[in-house]
Amino acid sequence: MSIIDCANATAPINISQKDVQGPCSLLCDYNHDYGEYVPNVLNKGSYLSLNFAGNLNPVKYNDLKYRVSEIRLYQPSLHKYDGVNAAGEILIIHGGNGKNLIVSVPIISGASSTKATTQLTELIVEASNRIPNDGESMTYSGGNFSLDNFITNRNPFYSYNGTLLYDPCGGKYAYVVYGIANGVNI
Repeated sequence: MSIIDCANATAPINISQKDVQGPCSLLCDYNHDYGEYVPNVLNKGSYLSLNFAGNLNPVKYNDLKYRVSEIRLYQPSLHKYDGVNAAGEILIIHGGNGKNLIVSVPIISGASSTKATTQLTELIVEASNRIPNDGESMTYSGGNFSLDNFITNRNPFYSYNGTLLYDPCGGKYAYVVYGIANGVNI
């Protein structure tokens, strides 16, 4: 379980339609082209850490380009959705131009079958079999992996600004958080 307690943190928040303050148009422009790669996966005890070796600057958010520094898989989710944690959460951590961006996709229990479901299920099963202990690592053997499968362009998302949502819980981060309706089934 990955409960993080940061006393002065402003993230994560509860993601809820009732808290929406209005539509976001020009200031919420998120586009991506992550590309395919074969990730290395590291068991960090409370989460899985994936490296990124896809396109150099795969994301444009509010007219700024970002590069990926790390992908993390948490179980349960760090964000809450209508007051409840999802089964898990994918965090794609970006940096660039002196700014920070974290894109979050919930992992939910479901029967839907997509490329994202297949890739995530295979990755988690392989990691649980090959690297069950903290500090162990592996190279994913399932072939080309793409974060683009987890995030389809033009799906609605929530956005907010806050501190880092895990230790050291500081800094300034822009967040793009997809709702449960756009989560990845597993």
